[in-house]
Amino acid sequence: MINSSDEKTQLQGIQELKQTLKAVLYINESFIMTVEKFFAFKILPKIIEFLNDKTKEKSLRYDCIWLLINLCCANSSKVQEIIELGGLDSLIQVIDTVSKTIDPEQIAIDMALESIWAIGNIATDSLQHRDLCLEKEVPQKVIFLLKNRKSLRDKLNRMAIWGLTRLVDMKPAPFWNQISDTLPFFITIIEGSESSEEMIRYALWGIFYISNSFLL
Repeated sequence: MINSSDEKTQLQGIQELKQTLKAVLYINESFIMTVEKFFAFKILPKIIEFLNDKTKEKSLRYDCIWLLINLCCANSSKVQEIIELGGLDSLIQVIDTVSKTIDPEQIAIDMALESIWAIGNIATDSLQHRDLCLEKEVPQKVIFLLKNRKSLRDKLNRMAIWGLTRLVDMKPAPFWNQISDTLPFFITIIEGSESSEEMIRYALWGIFYISNSFLL
């Protein structure tokens, strides 16, 4: 269905893939087998193709990001394949687009949030993938998104904080210039009168990871 030229059929196909994956998310062996099929049947390139096509319905592209979030929970070789097919760059482009749009639709904001989640999963996979995200200036892009979306900052912050903690974790420590913007951001969250307990908890973890790595 996803190979159809009809966009409604493509959307239906992506939604069926989403339901298939959702049904096995918490069943480890079944999840692994399902993900293997996604890769074996060359579904991933189509998912990324749809995500990159800005003429597609945002609901279709949103579901493609959801699929990537969960496919990025597979083993490192699968995550590497997602990166090689351009998945990481596509997710970053979603964030950049929303940052530069004057008045984005809510679904576009949601796409950016999901993209941060997916990138966080990629960064968590390995030191190599964390460093690749840093080389692509993901922390700076996420913080720039927040600065340009003040009215939606609370919702954005919850996902952004989690995503940023994934980028400052693991040893050896990243280069300071790659993550230096994250420390004042975490401090702002902790000092913020409107920050939720969850946001403060994530921000504290972020500062812990930084201090543990750099012995501040």
